[in-house]
This record gives sequence, C-alpha cells and structure tokens, in this order.
Amino acid sequence: MTDTPISSNEPRNNHYLCLKDTADAIVRMGVVNVDGVISAFKVTCATDLGGVPHYFQMDKSGGSRTNPRKGGTIFRGPGPFKIQHGDAVEKDIPGVYIDSGNGDLVLKSQGRIRIEAQDIDLIAHGGGGEHGVININANEKILANSKGSFNVRTNVDFQLHTNKTARIIGMGGLKLYGGNNGPDFISSDEIAITSVGSLGWISGLIRSWEEWKLGILNVLGLGG
Repeated sequence: MTDTPISSNEPRNNHYLCLKDTADAIVRMGVVNVDGVISAFKVTCATDLGGVPHYFQMDKSGGSRTNPRKGGTIFRGPGPFKIQHGDAVEKDIPGVYIDSGNGDLVLKSQGRIRIEAQDIDLIAHGGGGEHGVININANEKILANSKGSFNVRTNVDFQLHTNKTARIIGMGGLKLYGGNNGPDFISSDEIAITSVGSLGWISGLIRSWEEWKLGILNVLGLGG
C-alpha cells in the first residue's frame, strides 16, 4: 500500500493489524501513513477514480502545529459526500449539529456554496473589539433581494460609500430624516433627487424657497 513506510528511518507501528483485505476494500488498525501519522483505524476503497483516493481514517498521532491531525478524522473520496439526518426529530431539535470547538469551521468549495432553509440566522457572539464581526467580501457584486422589507439598524455609525454614482430610488416616495445634527426637515413625496449640497438646493425634493427657509429655521431651532 502507498501509506506503508518505505524507509527504516520513517515511523513504524509494531501494533499494526490488517483486519481484512478484499478485492473491494482493506480495513486496517494502526496503519502508518506516508507523512508518518498513525491512523488508529482506516478503511480504504480498492478502486480510485481519476487517481483520487477513497478512504476514511481516524488518526492517533500527529499533534504538532504543522501536522495537527492527532485525534482527527478524515473522509476523502472522488464522489459526492452526503449526510441526511433529522427526519424524525421534533421541532427546535437540530437534525444535524456541527460544533468545531476551539477551532475554526471552514466551508470551502471550487463551486457554489448554497444555503437553503425555512429561516437563516447569522450570529456573531464575539466579546467585542476584534470579535463579534460578520464580514462579507465579494470580488464582483453583492446582490440582496427581498419580497418584503429590508431593514438595517445600527447603534453607532451607518455608512454607504461608493467611488462612483450612488442612487437611492423610491418608486412610491422618498423620505430622509436627520436628528439634531442633520437636516430633519427633509421629507417629500417626490422621487427624483438631482443634486444635494450641505446647504444647497435639493432639486425635486424641496418645492419652494419658503419650504427651504423654513427647514433652515427648524434646524437652527428658530422655527415657529
């Protein structure tokens, strides 16, 4: 087998035991892999597809940071890997539960990653500072579509930034509100906003000079 040490300098296991070796598979205990890690239990399929091995193993050694496989479990194969559980569980009981403990949980694919559910929660329980953060990074577009409402709330700052044109489109109306530090007088049923300045004219949103002047007085606390 390819995972048998080929040199006397490589690790060996005197407790190695081949439980069964058939034309379909081989079942072994204490096998030493080519990287020196000992698998306490390993099942290897006899047929590889496209040169990709097909095996399941429970590793016993390999506790260094460069090879942290001690106590680990590996599934490897060229075909699909499927887990289907939870058909008989009651409501609010997980059908499939994965807990990575102190380690990271990594989902990696050369194709698409798709998450489908009745409801989806993304929760970061970090203790503050550098943790408790949800990062979304895309090389191209980020698309979000909702048939209902889209609500974003924050207790600190809220910022939208683009190096090109920014558009806010309200087909049924557009209302912008600001508190004591902003123009809380901006409110309109108009749709188009062609230009906005710090104290400039907002075309299509403020319909008259009197409305503009009243807004300024309200911001300064001089309105009636």
